[in-house]
Amino acid sequence: MALVSTVLPLSTFAQENPRNSFPGRRVGGGTRAACSSRVLAHLVPTSSVFAPAPAGTLGLLHGPTPVPVALNISFRPQSGGQAMTRTLPAASAGITLIKLDAVETPQIWESHFACQTSGPSDQQSFGFVGTDVPPALSLLVTSPEAADQVVWQTLTMLQQRCGSSIPTSLILKEFGLTDVITSDWPKQLPVRCPA
Repeated sequence: MALVSTVLPLSTFAQENPRNSFPGRRVGGGTRAACSSRVLAHLVPTSSVFAPAPAGTLGLLHGPTPVPVALNISFRPQSGGQAMTRTLPAASAGITLIKLDAVETPQIWESHFACQTSGPSDQQSFGFVGTDVPPALSLLVTSPEAADQVVWQTLTMLQQRCGSSIPTSLILKEFGLTDVITSDWPKQLPVRCPA
């Protein structure tokens, strides 16, 4: 009896589900420096992969800090290409909602606080603001799953609270982030929405 071997085309392996292979981290930061240790989290499923609702609302959680700094966010095609960047003004602890145009192809969403680059300033640094800590990193995809729809509902609820606040413990529990709460966190988080 002859053995028959099956050879799969390379394209079979290239079609891997990005939900299973994206090495994201929805919570950024992680060093002891005052600026870069501040919690910054994308309000997405724990997998760090998210299909936004048709409204295009995305949420960010800012942790407490004595000295807020601006927030840099970027969206770039996963397959490569030009990134779209935005800088949001410095803000205290809270939730910021942003709007994004419809996602037509997978996009990598990256966010980090604009902490000054560590080390002495020299001629090579050109005075740029940078980050030397891991950013919050998520993959935005086009096909929603059940976990995405749960996030949609929470973001819709937050949208309805624009200009008001929400209990800190409630929203962090909703996203499985209760382990980031310290005594520095306020009891209520303001919800900031785009104009």
